[in-house]
Amino acid sequence: MHNACGRCLKLVLLAVALLTFEGSLNLALGQDTHRFTLERQKQEGFTLGGLATPHWSGGAILVIDGNRSDEPLIHRIGRDGELERIRLSIPEGRHITVAGVAGARDGSVAVIGSVYSNDGRGTTFLARIQPDRLRQVVTQLWPYVPKVVTFAPDGTIWTIGWVRSGDAISAWNVLKRFDPSGKLLDSQSIRAKPHVVDGANPVNPRSRDASSLSALRATGDQVAWLTSGNELIEFALDGREVGRYDGPDCADSRSISRLALRDDNEVIAHFPKCKPDYRLLDRTNRSWIPFELTTDKDAEWDVPLGFDAGILVTSSQTGMVRRYKLGTGQ
Repeated sequence: MHNACGRCLKLVLLAVALLTFEGSLNLALGQDTHRFTLERQKQEGFTLGGLATPHWSGGAILVIDGNRSDEPLIHRIGRDGELERIRLSIPEGRHITVAGVAGARDGSVAVIGSVYSNDGRGTTFLARIQPDRLRQVVTQLWPYVPKVVTFAPDGTIWTIGWVRSGDAISAWNVLKRFDPSGKLLDSQSIRAKPHVVDGANPVNPRSRDASSLSALRATGDQVAWLTSGNELIEFALDGREVGRYDGPDCADSRSISRLALRDDNEVIAHFPKCKPDYRLLDRTNRSWIPFELTTDKDAEWDVPLGFDAGILVTSSQTGMVRRYKLGTGQ
């Protein structure tokens, strides 16, 4: 993204017209050629917007609407365009700020953020909204401040953030894992390159943070964290680190990067400062292979929302959603 706000996405849902057409792009990997077949969905009717960037998680696109309010809405848009509105309400809570949201395959939704009580005291929380939407479990997390969240395939909830001690931050880039009931399973600090901000220097209080503006995603057997310091760190489901890769040299930690993981652990990332800005991780050579999503001239489809099984779901700056099917062959 060119800046934190200028490329904020708006997703437009349209139940009336569905336009499909085919296009393709080729991505060369050694002797293999991967072919993307494009199906386009044009949607309109009302606009979905919010402070949290939309992404594909748990079989749907998740968007936050009405953030920093007493009852934010989570819009859950399924693969066929079906819309569910999930209201987040915390008893005696006011001015809820959602920092992240994730979906599980059973329909559960996890939400992290901060909230104020009626008497003005603030705290942070993890909320798990059950698939029936009638029940939710809220866990108070303060002094831990989570910045990203995801569901692992075993049902555990992963978060990464920092820990405060009074006015200071006592621990950075802390991974905490919770069971479905919100019980803390374990906690560890992750060594990570920091996010660089304008004027960053050793006395900058956030000079060691890699969790803000980062991405945490899960596949069938692991969890990956694309840090805001442009590292990709991979974990086994028990929390052990199993892989670490630097981002491409063209990446800029002052920009927001995006991450999509396929169930076979294929990794596609979007680095806004790189040209082309889409990159595929080549673990063997510890490099990022560039490719482009260019099939016509009507729009720039440049932000990956995630993988729906083998389908790459993307969105343009204007909020139109495309789905690319990846196969092998000419």
